[in-house]
Parts: sequence; C-alpha cells; structure tokens
Amino acid sequence: MGEKNLWSKVGLIVLLVGLSISQMFPLKKRLKPGIDLGGGYSALFEIDDSNDDSPDLAEKVMNILKQRIDPGSTRNLVWRPIGRNRLEIQMPLVKVDSEARQAYEQARQALADTAITEPQIRAALMLEPARRDERFRLMSEGVASRKALFARLSELDDQYRRVVQAADTQPASTQPAGTTQPADTQPALAAT
Repeated sequence: MGEKNLWSKVGLIVLLVGLSISQMFPLKKRLKPGIDLGGGYSALFEIDDSNDDSPDLAEKVMNILKQRIDPGSTRNLVWRPIGRNRLEIQMPLVKVDSEARQAYEQARQALADTAITEPQIRAALMLEPARRDERFRLMSEGVASRKALFARLSELDDQYRRVVQAADTQPASTQPAGTTQPADTQPALAAT
C-alpha cells in the first residue's frame, strides 16, 4: 500500500465531496430550511383521554386527522405523536413568489377594471336611447364581444317597452279579474 494508492483514494474522496457540494447549489432552491430557520408554525395538542386507555391513542388520532386534513400528503405537514395523549403538528411557512403574486394582482385588477354589475346595466337601460347607447359604448371599451351583446340587449329592451306601452293603451278586457283563460265563446252543454 504505497503512496500512489493513498493519493487515488484522497482524489476519489475529493471528487465525491465536490460532486455532493455541487448538487446543493443554488442553495435556496435545493435546501429548504425547517420551521426553525424558514419560519412556520408548531402546534401541540393534548388529547382528552378520559374515555380511552389505549397506549397508542395519539397514533390513532394522528391517522384520523391525516386522512381528513392532508389525505394526499401534499401540504408538507409534520405529524409527531408525543407520549400517549399529545400530538404535535408542524406547518412550514409558505413563501409566496413575489413575481407570481404581482402577476396575479395585475390580472385580478385588469379583470376588476372590466367588470360590469347588473345594477350598472339596469341603470343604463333606464336612460333614453341615445344616452343608453353611449353608456353601453363606454361599458364595452376594451371588451369587443360586449358591443354585440349590448346591441342585442338594447333591441330586446326596446321591444319590451313597445309591448308594455301597447298593453297599457289597449282597453281592459271584459273578463273578470284574476282569470287567465280566454272567454268561452260556445255555450256549455247542459247535462241531461
């Protein structure tokens, strides 16, 4: 076992350590700190054991809660029974990507800027036709598909107003109030 064999072993160790260290970079993406360094929450619960004397009570409760809270184990929760009747649950702090958050807020604001409520549409329909069309034109800016919808809505609203106006100008029916069937023009047959 000469010096040549020693240097090859040292070289192999240095190579393996170098490869291991290179796999850790970039550190922020590869190494995720625990709740002590990265932040998070740790909750310790004491289970009421007055009706259960089983030695694995905390394990049973842990399994039930896992199935209800995190059935797919996707939330990165740490479950740890402590003793017979205590359970610790650790939740790491979720860090929000600021670029993704900013893009979300911009998209939400763009959607809110183009939002139209039902009261706004009803208020526009109450205006005279020229002002109504101008209001609908302003509401459809930035969303081309609304122009055709508002045109159709205006057309239907005009038809409705004409029908209502015609109904108001016609004389009242001779039928008693509350009937919805047309008057029977043929006399009823007498039962014999």
